[in-house]
Amino acid sequence: MIEPFDVIVPGAGLSTRFSSDTPKQYLKINDQFVIDYSLKLFLNFKECKNIIVAVSKLDALSDQIFKDEKIKIIEGGASRAESVKLSFDWLSSNESSPNTLIHDAARPCLQLNAVKKFLEEFSSSVATGAIFAVPCGDTIKSSEDGKLINSTVDRSSLWQAQTPQIFKTEQLKQAYMVYEGSFNELTDESSLFDGREEKISLFKSSQQNLKITFKEDIELAEVILKN
Repeated sequence: MIEPFDVIVPGAGLSTRFSSDTPKQYLKINDQFVIDYSLKLFLNFKECKNIIVAVSKLDALSDQIFKDEKIKIIEGGASRAESVKLSFDWLSSNESSPNTLIHDAARPCLQLNAVKKFLEEFSSSVATGAIFAVPCGDTIKSSEDGKLINSTVDRSSLWQAQTPQIFKTEQLKQAYMVYEGSFNELTDESSLFDGREEKISLFKSSQQNLKITFKEDIELAEVILKN
């Protein structure tokens, strides 16, 4: 069984690290926007009630993304975290679902079966949230100045967070209310629960669930999606 959920896709980024005039979520793979792969995947679930896509006010391409009655486009914020919060506020002021899922607009290689298992496991658990993540496989070095190594970090308990991430809506609302940090420094929503009593579980993913960050990632995503 999968409980009803809403999806938030923060897509207001202008891809400054990508060195392209076109934001990476609007680049095409096999004649399809990167963002459309995720939108279509979540629409496979009848339990998905709304998909909120937060875009930049400078966005000139959002009217070309895949259309469905469940997809709503709103204006996002100056950062990814602000876009997620604005989307969550929009859902809270309307008819939100018991669970809220967040997924990166530039992470197109999700596998339907993996998401189905992820949602089923979360729905049958007592956890407040769950995230896609992979164990750190490389040796991790610490460097204060980015030039010289200070130490080698024990990687045995380290995981690399990905999306999707899903949370009980009411608990996520409470976490936002008590959060005292800066949204500009918040890189994922599971961080809202750091130091709190709620349990956030890990769902073991793979490196194939990549987030397109650099131009070479597009070629890798093409190969993954083709296969």
